[in-house]
Amino acid sequence: PKLGDFLGELTNEIEDDDYITEFVSAGPKNYSYVTAKNKTECKIKGFKQYHETSKHINFDSIKNIVTSNRNKTIEVE
Repeated sequence: PKLGDFLGELTNEIEDDDYITEFVSAGPKNYSYVTAKNKTECKIKGFKQYHETSKHINFDSIKNIVTSNRNKTIEVE
């Protein structure tokens, strides 16, 4: 698809020489992925990703909820 910089257009969040190797989504605007360069990205609407938050909400925790434990919740203070 065509990429762009304006509202409603798709953007590429990954470097040109990298690609996604694993992707998981727990719903709309709630996803995480790992790239070939071992970069992890986690995007969840309503949460700012700070160091303390990323200890609890990360690729592995989202993947665990989606694939194994759908009733699990994560609490962040």
